[in-house]
Amino acid sequence: MRWGGPFNPNTDAIYTMATLSGHHRPSLDLLTLFDTGTELTCIDDRIASTIGLDESRSIGPVSFEGLTHPLEGYRVLAPRFTAFGRELEDFEIACVRMHSKLGIDGLIGRDFTRKLRTLIDEIDGRILLTDERIPLP
Repeated sequence: MRWGGPFNPNTDAIYTMATLSGHHRPSLDLLTLFDTGTELTCIDDRIASTIGLDESRSIGPVSFEGLTHPLEGYRVLAPRFTAFGRELEDFEIACVRMHSKLGIDGLIGRDFTRKLRTLIDEIDGRILLTDERIPLP
């Protein structure tokens, strides 16, 4: 299968829209940053709690180093998470307090692309995710 989408290659990062489903609301659109340096997909805990993904549904704690300070939070299983057209069910996400200066709702981490070939075209601003073999020249 193949998934993917465009991004603006003239910005300082790869921003994309994602959709998160919770337990109290069918889905919520999020502005996320595609971050290959982040191990787990993270969503702001305030946003997660508005759709029923609050700490009462935690499957465990999470802690890692952020850009400015350590981040502490909890992990939940999101009923559905979609980005770049790829939809995952019962997807584990980390719910942490995102710094408001970032202007994003969350980060898409390496867990989202694990076991996929991820091609990032920095010139044309395209990402291709696939589980197929791609011959390269």
